[in-house]
Amino acid sequence: LGISTARFRNIYLSGGIHLGGTGSANLLDDYEEGTFTPDLEGSTTGGSQSGSRYGWYTKIGRNVTVYVRFVGYQLTGSSGNIRLANLPFTVNGSIYGVGHFAYIEGATPTLTSGTNNTTVIMQALPNQTYAGLQPQHASTSYDKFVTGFTFGSIGMYAYATLTYEVQ
Repeated sequence: LGISTARFRNIYLSGGIHLGGTGSANLLDDYEEGTFTPDLEGSTTGGSQSGSRYGWYTKIGRNVTVYVRFVGYQLTGSSGNIRLANLPFTVNGSIYGVGHFAYIEGATPTLTSGTNNTTVIMQALPNQTYAGLQPQHASTSYDKFVTGFTFGSIGMYAYATLTYEVQ
């Protein structure tokens, strides 16, 4: 919009904008950026947290990408499978989301038996606001989970990225 010598600064649209065509599939009607406070928790007992945690998200249409950072983080008293909780939007009821959880230093994951791969991925579950942490698998067995972390004295420094679809 505008010309090279006079451009519009802001555009406010109440109905969205059509990109590449006039059909409903070409209508971008939702874009949002924001912050949230992520948690790690146990699926049976949530546990207590200390340290800093940060979350950012970008929502374009029905797709959400979250970025998470943990600094000097500790989780104690949790039980069950560990999951990333408090996602900013509920996951679509029929589609799983996927992501990667990279712990940089200060923690070692505790895994269910039969697993020795410590590369951790995340799977966002339909109709939930959390993603389960799982070791990356080379087989078709997806019943292995991260059940805890052994934290060093400095706490965990970790980053995560997750993409999922909302309703």
